[in-house]
Amino acid sequence: MKLIKYFSAFIFAVSVLVNLFACGNNFSTVHFTAFNTDILVAVKGNLSEEQKETVENYLKNTENEFSAEKDNSFVSTFNAAKENQPISASKDVLEVLKTAKEVNTLTANAFNPAVYPLVKLWRLSSDTFDADAESYTPPEPDSVNALKEHTDFSDIVIDEKQNTVSKTDEKIMIDLGGIVKGYAADHIYSLLKEWDFDFGYVNIGGSSLYILDAEYLTIRHPRDSAAQNGILKINGANIKNKPLSTSGDYERFYISDGVRYCHIISPLTGAPVQTGVASATVIGGSACFTDAVTTALCAMEKDALTDFIKQELFNYEVYVVYIKDGVKEIITNRKEGADFTLYDSTFAVCEI
Repeated sequence: MKLIKYFSAFIFAVSVLVNLFACGNNFSTVHFTAFNTDILVAVKGNLSEEQKETVENYLKNTENEFSAEKDNSFVSTFNAAKENQPISASKDVLEVLKTAKEVNTLTANAFNPAVYPLVKLWRLSSDTFDADAESYTPPEPDSVNALKEHTDFSDIVIDEKQNTVSKTDEKIMIDLGGIVKGYAADHIYSLLKEWDFDFGYVNIGGSSLYILDAEYLTIRHPRDSAAQNGILKINGANIKNKPLSTSGDYERFYISDGVRYCHIISPLTGAPVQTGVASATVIGGSACFTDAVTTALCAMEKDALTDFIKQELFNYEVYVVYIKDGVKEIITNRKEGADFTLYDSTFAVCEI
């Protein structure tokens, strides 16, 4: 049984940096680790030491509040709580949970942070994933079905008057990692604009970005990490002062007996997604929203995905890399040439 391990998200982060800044060397950066990933904030100009410290402290404090694995975080406290036990929640927590609820409803449950126990069961959470494993055995269907019964996101109750969150199912557990990085990117972007920076970006793990301004942006190739040009290039005019989020099946995964088991779990099946969506990128709105929506797109079958883009994301810029049953497509609501350049000629462009 052959096992193929994950690509590092940091590869993407570096490629974005190289491709964004081709107009000079007067850049100031903040680079550190939080949310179990690399974070890079880069601007044209000079960030003061106080500003750098503000950025780092905010992101690390946010990680501590939202981590599903750190003791005393909101998420850990909530996961351990009893049925109907109110847990005090900060403004940030309430905002993230409200957006999560909205996207959960909008996507008909395709985005669901309550699949967290299933992610752990499949050994694909950050604390269970084994990059050095030589073999991989999927969990038994009975174990999957038992946990899937406790993933109803509507069992989470938000009380904005009391600033509390509770759950009507004691066994429900959540991980907000699929949305909080976008929320954090929104906040750092607002700080950079407040500090009068006009050129640069916020990059949290290569999946949640906010672009102030840039010449262009390259989307990494989900199947070829050595492709320096990525799979496609987005024109800079399309990304100025906009958030961008990407989700895909290439960050944490196992391949066993020819089957890819990635960290994105389908709420419908309780198993890693097998939809053919290798990556999904959405530009526009808020990074908090797009962070969650791109995860949902990965869990949608092709017909549902194209309908959702047409009906709900017509004001956004969308690029989906689709690979299944011999079909290789870039599904997008943008025009090749005018909006983007495709680098891999083995893919067809499917404009919707």
